[in-house]
Amino acid sequence: MKQPKTGLLDGETLIRSGGGYPVTFFTGFGGSLFLTNKRIFHESLIGGKMTTSIDLSNMAEIKKVRYSHILCMIPFMKAVKVFIKDGTSTMFHVSDKDGWMVAIQQAIKG
Repeated sequence: MKQPKTGLLDGETLIRSGGGYPVTFFTGFGGSLFLTNKRIFHESLIGGKMTTSIDLSNMAEIKKVRYSHILCMIPFMKAVKVFIKDGTSTMFHVSDKDGWMVAIQQAIKG
């Protein structure tokens, strides 16, 4: 399992890692996605800096969704969408959507 360059917090355990990125209006950032017992976070491909971090305790719901990039009108890409308790959401493009959904849901339950 790939280890994050930014390190883990005290008491944090890595559950899953793999290629993935948060999806923005234009495109994704590339890089790696990490799931721990406390949060899910993304490190960029260039520089290994953290771009997104969401505490598991702030997550309200997780769904598998489809999306498209700005130039494509048909939503053919699949992603995992994390809904936050404050009403916002973040989509993560990952290769194994079902596996990530299960892992996130299990991590939330503890």
